[in-house]
Amino acid sequence: MIVQHARDTFNARLSITKTKAELITLYLNLVAARRIPTIPTTTTLATNQPQANPRSCPRKITSDWNICRLPGTETIEFTKPFGGNAYSMVKAIESSLRQALGEANPPITVLAGRWWSPLSSNFTLTLAGNPEVTLVWKYREAILRPFGENIFTLVPNEGQTRIAFQNVPIYRHANGDLPTSAELKTELGKNLQYRTCSVIEAPIWTKATIADPTKTIGAFTILLSNPGRKLAGIMRKPAYMFGQRLTVHFTSRFIPFRQCTRCHDLSHSIEDCKRTPGYSRCHICGRPGHTAWEHAQKCPDAKKHTGLLCDCPIQCFNCVYAGKPGTGHLAIDETCPLKKNMRPAANLPQPATSQATVSSQHTNPTEAPARVDA
Repeated sequence: MIVQHARDTFNARLSITKTKAELITLYLNLVAARRIPTIPTTTTLATNQPQANPRSCPRKITSDWNICRLPGTETIEFTKPFGGNAYSMVKAIESSLRQALGEANPPITVLAGRWWSPLSSNFTLTLAGNPEVTLVWKYREAILRPFGENIFTLVPNEGQTRIAFQNVPIYRHANGDLPTSAELKTELGKNLQYRTCSVIEAPIWTKATIADPTKTIGAFTILLSNPGRKLAGIMRKPAYMFGQRLTVHFTSRFIPFRQCTRCHDLSHSIEDCKRTPGYSRCHICGRPGHTAWEHAQKCPDAKKHTGLLCDCPIQCFNCVYAGKPGTGHLAIDETCPLKKNMRPAANLPQPATSQATVSSQHTNPTEAPARVDA
């Protein structure tokens, strides 16, 4: 190869009578004197191939984490620090991280933060890059410290899933207490597929299990990190606890029960209603200007009544507005499909059912019902 390169370089200036050794010596001398280019030492086959575009696989530059109320603490009063100023809240979290780590530049960089709404106590934190869940979870106490009361938890905005384990045998302690979260976590960890899962929130027994001390079979939920949505495959494998096979499924997302007793919307309570105190809306027909007591006389379809009382088909106006079938129930019914994933708050009265409503309001307007604004 060297001989051929030398001949190509010197071309006609070299005599073909020179020996191979002489050609090599002459070539090396000229190379040392930098009079001719060196022989390429690497292949150039890849130079004509298209290079990978670094923008084709963009790196995630930010990630969001939610600071939310712990289950069952929605009714505890909470005052937003710094008068609800989000920027001051972010600075307080940054200061808490520096104090906890004793470093000027902690491994977690907080970029911004925002409250979910003026009325919500939940907070979204924006971090630089996409730090591992275990890293952020390691410093959760420092991040949550500016929020004061121990009623908040820290969860990633994506990559986390709550799953429920049912058909769990209950073996109570001698004092009658249920197995602790740590005991449930240890027992669940005996299943190989769950050993590699990062626990974001420890196992929690369901309210039904806690409320009934005679139960021998219960259920609990756990919040796990789910990067790449791998939990679906893990959950298909059988899981056992306390010697019995469990039933595993994803949980439904529940929201606190809120229904305004003035306008009957499901988006807020009467304390947050923006309508005037004198506003009235019938929960039977959904028309403003009269209440359910007056419905029989002010029903918009009164001309179609066969008697003095309203005999229109029962219909939920909230479902109608949402594009769902609303027949068979009223807006205040617990059976309303829009309330399927709503859980009643501890300090809120239970909504009345249409059974009492129909018998006392819809058919007999002269008698006041025992309760309607629940």
